[in-house]
Amino acid sequence: MVLGLLLGCLKPAPPVPGDGVTLNVATVMAPLTGAISAAPPKFEMGLVVPLSSRGAIPAFVTGPDELTLLARYPDSAQRLDALAQTQVGAVLLVETAPSFYSELNGQYRWTVGVRLSLAEGDDDPLYATFDVPVFLRYHHEREAEAVVAATPVVSRRAAQLVDTWMAGRE
Repeated sequence: MVLGLLLGCLKPAPPVPGDGVTLNVATVMAPLTGAISAAPPKFEMGLVVPLSSRGAIPAFVTGPDELTLLARYPDSAQRLDALAQTQVGAVLLVETAPSFYSELNGQYRWTVGVRLSLAEGDDDPLYATFDVPVFLRYHHEREAEAVVAATPVVSRRAAQLVDTWMAGRE
């Protein structure tokens, strides 16, 4: 009986396919004011392990050409379509929109709006939209630092989206 109770508390492992699937990942910052830019490298590095543990092989494709392409479109769906036409295989578009919220108890509160979009071929894309509140200690820390501070939450949600996508592929 005790063994049954212990086994009931175990979480099931996320689905991991045997073969590694290349996932083209574009990470961008689109602040409410300002032009679109590449997300900080620390943010991208924070996505590698969660995506890799799901059986996806992340290939980051946020170069100058892709940024120019994505800057032409104001909408996430249009950006995803444009990016998918230039890449072979599945595409994960991670859009972040950091914005200053307030000063609270000597810290600076930022909200990072996130939109995850994942598509492969002609399949219907998967989306996840959420906000991540972060606190920064210093006044000189801005958008890039806010996005980096949001990395743990964003990487966890991106991994969940990849789990859903992988389950639909089987």
